[in-house]
Amino acid sequence: MNKFVLIALYWLCIGSITLAQHPYYFTLNDENGLPSNEVYDVLQDEFGYIWIGCDAGLFRYDGFRFKEYRSTFENGKSKSCIRLDTKGNVWCQNFNGQIYRVAGDSLFLVQDLSQSNFINSHYALDDNQHVWVIKNGRLVELNDLGDSLSSFEIQQNSIFTVTSLVYHDQKLYFSNFKGQLFVFDQATKQVQIHAHYSSESDDRLLKLVVKNNRVYIIEEAVFTKNYQLFELQGSEVKSIQKFTNTNGTFRIFSLNLAMTEELWMGSNMGALAVSKHQIEGSALASLLPGKKVSSLFQDREGMVWLATLDEGIFIIPHKGVIHLNAQNSTLSESNITALFSSDKLLYIGTHSGNVFEFNLITKQLHQLPNAGGLISVKKISKQNNNLTVSNGFLRELNGHQMRLSQLSNLRDYCIIGDSMYFVQPEFTGSIAIENIFTADAEERAIKKLGGGRVLCYHPKQEQLYLGLSSGLFVEKYGERNEITYNEKKILSVHNYTTKF
Repeated sequence: MNKFVLIALYWLCIGSITLAQHPYYFTLNDENGLPSNEVYDVLQDEFGYIWIGCDAGLFRYDGFRFKEYRSTFENGKSKSCIRLDTKGNVWCQNFNGQIYRVAGDSLFLVQDLSQSNFINSHYALDDNQHVWVIKNGRLVELNDLGDSLSSFEIQQNSIFTVTSLVYHDQKLYFSNFKGQLFVFDQATKQVQIHAHYSSESDDRLLKLVVKNNRVYIIEEAVFTKNYQLFELQGSEVKSIQKFTNTNGTFRIFSLNLAMTEELWMGSNMGALAVSKHQIEGSALASLLPGKKVSSLFQDREGMVWLATLDEGIFIIPHKGVIHLNAQNSTLSESNITALFSSDKLLYIGTHSGNVFEFNLITKQLHQLPNAGGLISVKKISKQNNNLTVSNGFLRELNGHQMRLSQLSNLRDYCIIGDSMYFVQPEFTGSIAIENIFTADAEERAIKKLGGGRVLCYHPKQEQLYLGLSSGLFVEKYGERNEITYNEKKILSVHNYTTKF
């Protein structure tokens, strides 16, 4: 989606809260317009629209509105298995055997399998926009209007009920409830059973997925619910990852997303990432642990969309952005008033006057000593490896040691040479660094009447900029002059400092 859509989406969903140290996310759910929290599939088309299949139907989302697509021929409202053909047309199905293609503002019924034997609505799209289905023990090719083009008999069709059907490189791959895998070659028009999965088995089910120009198999053990991920390489089957169901409740729903070398699987324990280069049996990462993730994909802007079966859609703008708050960490509150980073440490100041140190490598968070004040942290900085914090009295921290200055309620400050310049609510001033922590620091400070909120020093210009209650000023060699815009005052409440 383009930038203005992303901005609207962000502000629509900004109120969401995460439940662990986890990449920041926001949500689409029934509280902010999503037609249903039970979502089966999410996909982005070539125009940037997001298509959502849920138990309320098929919807197109443009970042502002949800547009429903319906058909006059429907025996079930729920929609899933959203696909794009090579011309960009959107397809979907319902759970009662009907397959649709989006045509204009509605759904065109391409095929109705509700009356066929061993009902299923699995379908695959080939490179010619033709749709393939299994119907009454035969593999059937249809055009986009639903007209039959060809039909091929499947061996052992008396026990044939489809569990998966995909198309890749002029071949159709499909499996049945007996754990067998069949391959149809468009060139030879022959249906053959794959040697590795030729024997019937009552204790396995196969789900087939095409990602990154490869065919993958998720094998489910029917009784233990253990899972194994394979890559199909011609007549060979290569094992990639095993998932052991230790507590008996684990379920894998989908293999939906490919990001670089990673494959993401949707499960009832969240989204699980695996890699072809990982050691078998080791998990790479997880997203939304504990959530029932039915489908996931990464859009053009790099945002990750995770559909769930009961909580709507979670959207992660960037996996590297971690969200910390009072609910998912040892932070005493979520009202953050100051931040400062040094090396691999992030210092966090809160409204109640506490300071926390967060290690960006280990992700460990702990609270630093407090002087007992309840005034919000205005600023955090570091001088000579000592941490300086302004909240109430200025304090300096070195490990577990702390000392206080008599200078109080500094809203902002900076070090210039051998002096510290500061802004208080009623005064601006300066003090020699060596005198900051003396008993008579207040008497040693040189102050001017007229306080404010922020200040900033420009070393190349050798000028100090001050955002005061009376306006924006610049000071050089002790002379202070006001900066105006079109002869009007500028009231500054924040500064952004970069390297000059």
